Amino acid sequence: MSLDGLRAVADCGAWYAELRRTALQHHLTRELGEYTCNIVGTAAVFTAIDDPLRQIRAHRSPVASVGDPGRAGATIRWAWAAPDPDLPADLRVAELRRAGERLNVAELLAPELPLPCPPESLAPNVIAATIGAVAVQLTGAGPDLRVDRADGGFDVIMVTGLALPEPTFADLVAALPTLLDAVPVGDHRVALHGVAVRLGWHVVWQRIPEVGIDAGEVSHCVVTDGSSEISLSFDVNGQPLDAQPPHRDRALPA
Repeated sequence: MSLDGLRAVADCGAWYAELRRTALQHHLTRELGEYTCNIVGTAAVFTAIDDPLRQIRAHRSPVASVGDPGRAGATIRWAWAAPDPDLPADLRVAELRRAGERLNVAELLAPELPLPCPPESLAPNVIAATIGAVAVQLTGAGPDLRVDRADGGFDVIMVTGLALPEPTFADLVAALPTLLDAVPVGDHRVALHGVAVRLGWHVVWQRIPEVGIDAGEVSHCVVTDGSSEISLSFDVNGQPLDAQPPHRDRALPA
């Protein structure tokens, strides 16, 4: 059992989760400058480094606790398997297990998932982003956040209660280099479709024979919010090939 079993769900939520994380970071940086994050009961407390009296508090929903990925025997432990008796029940925590039952995802039903001493693909940021994308996709909450612990491990939480607008098409275009190059995704076609469906954008797909590369196929798409559009192409494995600049008020191909 590994993160591979979570990949399909994580891919579907990966781009949306990254856009939400970016919105959270921009909001906190604008309001606080450099900041720290501490967990206090059911709250995530963000504190300005240059003025500890300036704080932003948000509700936090625990998702998972991850041991130090660099140590043998490290695990992911889902929050539903280890509820804090001193805190009120959080329905979002239970939703992950219910989603596992509904979708028949064994990795969401096991209380703990073992992590091998990681190759590059299991770096802490990859683990956190994968877990966070799963949580955001299945609960509709978030954004998700990684909170490092002193023991070398970290917690993945979702924060709610902040005035964060939903991502816009302009946000997507601005974030494309990060989405295509830095976000851990197995199949970017799934990630693109996931964010488009969630935000009400339209995607037109075309399959084009790929000349000279093992007779594979290129998936080409045009994404639009009704006023702007952008073109993207992916290889047969869902990895990005290129991106065309956005255009406004241009008719989609028939």
